[in-house]
Amino acid sequence: MTIITNYKLFDDGWRFEKILWEESIKNDPWIDKEMHGFFREIDCINAVLRNMHKKKIYSTNYSDLLEKLEKSNDYMHLDTVAWVYKDNGDKNKAIIIYKERVLPAVKKEGGDIQKYEKYLVEISK
Repeated sequence: MTIITNYKLFDDGWRFEKILWEESIKNDPWIDKEMHGFFREIDCINAVLRNMHKKKIYSTNYSDLLEKLEKSNDYMHLDTVAWVYKDNGDKNKAIIIYKERVLPAVKKEGGDIQKYEKYLVEISK
């Protein structure tokens, strides 16, 4: 049985849990929809931070997750990092991450550069 790390939003904020993967899918529709297929810790961290960004509700220890995710070289992970910085009042750091890490990685990997350039404009507002 696989054990995975889970962060769940409760009334009093985000809490960390270790859960049994197979059991969690049965009991938590968000995990089934958003987390299914993630086996690497870094992908789980990205999903958790992305969900915090979407809800604009951050755990008190989100910076611990952010520190781990910022070590990634995956431009989709770095996109999440930039948005989390922007949401939490550090727009300048978000812009730097975008210019120095996200856009070069997108270009190198042949991603949709126009899409990420638009995101940079949004982050810069």
